[in-house]
Amino acid sequence: MGTVRATVVLDELVVAKVRQDFGGNLSKGVNTLLHKHLFEERRGKSMFGALKGRVSVKDLDELEREDEKAEREHDELYRRH
Repeated sequence: MGTVRATVVLDELVVAKVRQDFGGNLSKGVNTLLHKHLFEERRGKSMFGALKGRVSVKDLDELEREDEKAEREHDELYRRH
């Protein structure tokens, strides 16, 4: 099984806590937490534990709008050349 690059939006407090708990290595910390909560914990517990509630649907909608805007701008630049 390979790896996939993903973008994760985290609250600043979550970032600080993960960095503190994992010696400043944010990537390793997030990967470890996700793996632990997705595969190692018993069912019925919170899937994201410390990350739960830190990203809202509103945040995700805003990111989607930003991505669409960036894509439109990129398309306009591409057409000019």
